[in-house]
Amino acid sequence: ERVLEAYNSYLYYKACSLLEDFVINEFSRKYLKYVRGRSKNVLRTILLDVLRIMAPLIPHYSDYLYREFEGKSVHLERFTPVEEIDYSLLKEHEILEDVLETI
Repeated sequence: ERVLEAYNSYLYYKACSLLEDFVINEFSRKYLKYVRGRSKNVLRTILLDVLRIMAPLIPHYSDYLYREFEGKSVHLERFTPVEEIDYSLLKEHEILEDVLETI
């Protein structure tokens, strides 16, 4: 949601920073630590979503990677609209993070 707001405000540097923060801190450091190879489908879905979001910023490289996975151009895909995000699931994930950090 914040990345899309940055795109809509033409704050591309902010979109890059938010994507970097998500990939490094949220995804690789937290999520991958929890699943440890148990869910390749989730990893694939997140990677494809990140490629779709970064396509306007890094068009050639994101298209190359997306074609390797999907066999079609990332530029023919669309962003996930914010209204399709399941906020209750995000809240449950935050609770899970809190529990796992206290263990």
